[in-house]
Amino acid sequence: MRKRSDCREGKWKLLRHQYPLQSEGRQVSKLNQSLIRVHPAGRLANQMAQFMLAREIQASCGTDVVVRGYHMPEWGLDAGPDGAGPRSNLSIGSSLTRVSYLSAMIDRYRPVTLELDGVVQRIGNYGNIDQYRNIFPLRQGEGVPIGDDCILIHIRAGDVSAPSHDSYGPIPISYYQYLVSATKLRPVFIGEISPSPYIEALASKFPEAEFVGGASVFDDFQTMRRARHLAVSVSSFSWLAALLSNAETIHVPLAGLLDPRARPDVDLLPLGDPRYRFHNVSAGAWHNRYSDIFAHRSDFGPISAIETGRLKAAAARWTAWKSAKVHFGLMRRMIVHKYCG
Repeated sequence: MRKRSDCREGKWKLLRHQYPLQSEGRQVSKLNQSLIRVHPAGRLANQMAQFMLAREIQASCGTDVVVRGYHMPEWGLDAGPDGAGPRSNLSIGSSLTRVSYLSAMIDRYRPVTLELDGVVQRIGNYGNIDQYRNIFPLRQGEGVPIGDDCILIHIRAGDVSAPSHDSYGPIPISYYQYLVSATKLRPVFIGEISPSPYIEALASKFPEAEFVGGASVFDDFQTMRRARHLAVSVSSFSWLAALLSNAETIHVPLAGLLDPRARPDVDLLPLGDPRYRFHNVSAGAWHNRYSDIFAHRSDFGPISAIETGRLKAAAARWTAWKSAKVHFGLMRRMIVHKYCG
């Protein structure tokens, strides 16, 4: 096992290049070189998360790792698909995957190709977030300025406007009433705000609120990063924009994908970041979010970082065996590839 100082040295070596992954103009033919082949999953934020994971794996490995398959012209990042060789059965995609374990296995068994198929939703895999603010810059003139006395609230209601997934969906409108009352800030809404019964009901409850954005996903992402105060929706897009933002306060509802009780395999709660404020969403309000789009203010309330940490710890214990199976399965397949060809 390599020393921690060796890992840091590898990361600093990567940071000497503006685009370290695409600057590797090499073919995967060298002895002991591994390829991570990215298969873009979903929209912009998911592809960014895949890139971040691939970069962390590359930086954590002592062996030579090349990454191909990402294409994000919005950020000037492109390493076209690498079609050389058959598809590997070494697939990365579970949110239980830990970079530290995976990189140690890559160093040990030197697999030729790994397929990054899914989005690994685990905050502990992303290392130092500041480096990604440089890779995904917030440039002058991008996004819409938001007043410091406002809270920018992201709404996800488009592709989840009807029941389709237990882990996603619009948050009941009373949550936003509770949040505005608690923060004393003026609400500004952004996101999927095309006409719908939910948006009409939201506008009726906040007749003085401003609705912004909608020009493009990229513009909305950059607008969110500009806000001083942010409230995220149950959305990986919203979560990543907040993580990379310049916000002073970030409000997170513990619901669906963002709730360790509902999704113990996922961890998107950065407890060490003092900007974050966590809010409990009752199980009933989330379960009935489509039949009762309003719910009641009593369904929502603040939850401390300490209590949130307890929920995360319980989720880690609950999924320990599943996490072990994910890593042992990958290790077994790497061993087979190495010794059985």
